[in-house]
Amino acid sequence: MSANVIVTISYPVKLDKIVQYQHLIEQFARAVNDTQSGIEVSVYASDEKANAFVELYECINNESFDNLEDNYDDATKDLVIAISECLEERQTIRTLTKRIG
Repeated sequence: MSANVIVTISYPVKLDKIVQYQHLIEQFARAVNDTQSGIEVSVYASDEKANAFVELYECINNESFDNLEDNYDDATKDLVIAISECLEERQTIRTLTKRIG
């Protein structure tokens, strides 16, 4: 898949929830990558801050990301809720669109 749009979601995880978060986010990424077409998700951890993580969504177009949540099954929706309970309040979302190449 050639990504034309990249979406990043950056956030800190509650320190006492990091192990739980890592287990949940691994399941979430696997679920999205196995069931969604036109989108691929990866999760990265900061080398500087133990609780800083970034979700990276590589998308064919903006619509594939915009429609992502609409296509979640019940199990994936439950994962999203459980993950959100592990996060601190601050989140930064960035969308980057391929302009060159």
